[in-house]
Amino acid sequence: MAEITSGTLVKEREAAGVNGNDPTSIVSTAELAISRRVTNEQLLEEERELQKVETDIQKGYQGLRGYLRLFSISRILAMLSLYLYLDQFDVHSQQQTRQKKERLAKAKRLTRLAVYGEKLYAVRLWFFQKFVLLVRRFVIGKGENKELNQEKQALWLKEKLIELGPTFIK
Repeated sequence: MAEITSGTLVKEREAAGVNGNDPTSIVSTAELAISRRVTNEQLLEEERELQKVETDIQKGYQGLRGYLRLFSISRILAMLSLYLYLDQFDVHSQQQTRQKKERLAKAKRLTRLAVYGEKLYAVRLWFFQKFVLLVRRFVIGKGENKELNQEKQALWLKEKLIELGPTFIK
């Protein structure tokens, strides 16, 4: 069986032109990637051109333009963080409510003043959660509009990231 297999392999190699048996399988050196190498002068010239382009780009972001670009990057990161927080607000709200109950139980073991402080904290938390739900309704939308708004936000984010280019990646 080994003879049949090795005989088959030899026939396949001969059919494929391996080991130089087929004169049409020979590749000329001009087609090889190694023969297409460039000279050192060409590489140096390309490097100079790239450095010139880089310095031109850097000059465009000095002074006020640099601060505007930094503001733009900060704005995009803040909006992305807001979208993510509002999308996961239900989880955050449950965690805040759980912490509120734990804090109140701990305050009851201390003093009456601590309990009043925790009740004030609960009122502030309630107002904060209602405000965030209102913002969520405007930014993300209702349940039926949520997917449509998320698609719009995804397109906006994609466009802004493309606009920022390599700056955002760095």
